[in-house]
Amino acid sequence: MAPCRRPTRPPPPAPLPRQARSLPTGSLRPAFLAVNGAVYGVQAGLWAWAAAAGREKAGGAPRAASLGFMALASAAAAVGFVLYGGRLFFMLRR
Repeated sequence: MAPCRRPTRPPPPAPLPRQARSLPTGSLRPAFLAVNGAVYGVQAGLWAWAAAAGREKAGGAPRAASLGFMALASAAAAVGFVLYGGRLFFMLRR
């Protein structure tokens, strides 16, 4: 029979470096809301175009435009995550 181990506490969170604490954050919320509003507005417009055009008249153009836009938005989000997440990762490693 294996001996019982006492549960260990998780390590305390790492303190943020002075560089990270001194970065301005006042414009993050408005920028986030503006970008999200623009993305959802464009997607809603594409859906409205697809609904107004109907399936017979427009063919697959509205659907293709919607899928292309979502692919572009997803790729932009992935690139942003890699850039800013990588920057934060390397800043915290120093």
